[in-house]
Amino acid sequence: MMSRNRSIQILLVVALLGFTVSCVERTPLPTEIYTPDEFAAGDTAYLLQSPVWDASWGFETPLDISLSLDGHLFVADSAAQRIFVLGQDGELLEGFQALENLQTASGEALGPIDVDIDTKMNIFFIDGSSLIYRWNQYYNDMGLAAVSTAATFVNTKTNESMLVEQGSIEWLQIANHPDWRIQDIEWSNDPILLESFISPAVFYNGGNEINQYLDPYYNGDNSQFRAISSTEGSDRFIYAAETSLDEGKDRIIRIELARSHYLKLMSREYLLYDASTQYQDGSVVNYIFNGITFTYKWLAEAPATGFVPMDENGLIDHEHWELDDVLWTHVGIFGQTVAESGTGVGSVKNPTGLDIDYSGAIYYSQNSDYFSTNVISYSSDERYLSVFDAAQHDLMQISRFSNPQDIAVDNKQNIYIANTTAGEIQVFSASGNFYKSAGKGVLEEPVAVAVDGRGMVYICDLQSSSIIRYRLSNELDENVLPEDP
Repeated sequence: MMSRNRSIQILLVVALLGFTVSCVERTPLPTEIYTPDEFAAGDTAYLLQSPVWDASWGFETPLDISLSLDGHLFVADSAAQRIFVLGQDGELLEGFQALENLQTASGEALGPIDVDIDTKMNIFFIDGSSLIYRWNQYYNDMGLAAVSTAATFVNTKTNESMLVEQGSIEWLQIANHPDWRIQDIEWSNDPILLESFISPAVFYNGGNEINQYLDPYYNGDNSQFRAISSTEGSDRFIYAAETSLDEGKDRIIRIELARSHYLKLMSREYLLYDASTQYQDGSVVNYIFNGITFTYKWLAEAPATGFVPMDENGLIDHEHWELDDVLWTHVGIFGQTVAESGTGVGSVKNPTGLDIDYSGAIYYSQNSDYFSTNVISYSSDERYLSVFDAAQHDLMQISRFSNPQDIAVDNKQNIYIANTTAGEIQVFSASGNFYKSAGKGVLEEPVAVAVDGRGMVYICDLQSSSIIRYRLSNELDENVLPEDP
C-alpha cells in the first residue's frame, strides 16, 4: 500500500507529465488520402533481388525487420538472441556487439521478436514479455563520458532555481516540465553506471509504481507485448501492441518518453560555426549525424556571433543554446490506450504487427476471425477512429488474409501485409484497395515486412531463415515508384 505522501507525489508527476504531453503538437492529418499514380503503371511486377540473405548470414529465426533513418537494417532474431544490423547491401555492420547474445537483467537468454528505431536513434525491442528494452546507437557511437547525479534547474518564467537530486520524484517532475531548464549539472563517471546506459536495458515496465498508477488496466505478467513502433516525427512517444492471457484485454497503448538522465558525451566531433554568423532569439542550426538531424535553438534575447552550442567536454551553453532531447535519456511512462479489445472495426484481437505513418495513423495486423488488418487515426474529437470501411475497402475484407503476422506502410501510405500462411506479401494502395502481391511460390513463411524509401521490400521468411527482397519495376521504368521528395 502506498503512503499518502507517496501517492501525492505520484499525482504531481502524473499532472506534470500530462501537461507536457498536452503540449506536444500532433502532426496534422492529411485532408485526403494519397492515391499513387504509379499503381496505374503498365506491366509492373515485384522482382526478386539477388542474393537472398539466408542462414549463411547467421539468421536462425528472423522474426522482424526495421529500417533506421541512416539506412541500417535491424533484424530481430529470437533463437540467435541477437539483433542483426546490416547495410542495404547486406553487409553485417560492426559496432553493434551490444545487440548480440542478448540477456535479461538476471542473465537469462533474451530472444527479440520485434524491433524498431526512432529518430533519436533509440533501438527498441521486445521479447514477448511485459517489458520493452532499449539501446541507443548515438550514445555508443559518440561515447559516454559522464551521467548526471544532480542538477540545478531554473524556471524560465520566475527565474526560481532549485537543486534536485537524480532519481528523486522531484527530478522526474521538473525535468519533464516545459517551464524548467537544466543548468548546473553534477556528474558521475562511475564505470558501472556508464555501462548501464550504453548496454541494452529495460525502457518500459508496466509494473513500475507510476505506470500501475497511470494504467488502470495493467494486467501484470498476463500481458505480453507482441509488436512495437515508433513515430516518424519528433514526437516523444512510441506505440505497443499488447496481448493478454485473459480474454478481452488485448489493446494498443501509447508510451511517453519521459526525460530521466542527462548525459555528457565523450566524442569531440561537435558542430562549429562561422564566427561571422549572427544568431537571433529563436534561430536554429542543424547538426547532421549518421543521416539524422539534431536541432540547436538559440535562446538568448540579444543577437550574438561566434557561439557554439556544445564545448569539447560535451556541455551545452544553456544560457544560449538548447539541444532538444539528444542528450537526455528517457524512461517509458504509460500514456493512454488508443485501441481496445474487441472484434469490430478499429478494435484489437490478437495483434501481431504494428506500424505508424508520417501522419500518425496506426496500422496493425492481427489473428482475428473478424478484421485481420486495421488502420486508425486520431480524429478531431480526440479519439482514434478507423480510416477504412468494412464494406468498401479491400484491406478490410474478412476472408482475404490467412494468419497475417505483420504490416508495414511506406512513405506514400501504401500498405504491405505479410500474409503468412498464404506465403505472400499483399500490397494495397493508400486508399485501401488491393494492388498486387509478391513472393508467391518463393516465400515459405513470411512473418515480417519493411519498405525503404526506394520502394525496396524486405521480408523475414521464417521457414527458410532468410531475408528476401523485392523491388517493384517494369520494362519501361526500372523503378516505378516516385523518387523521394
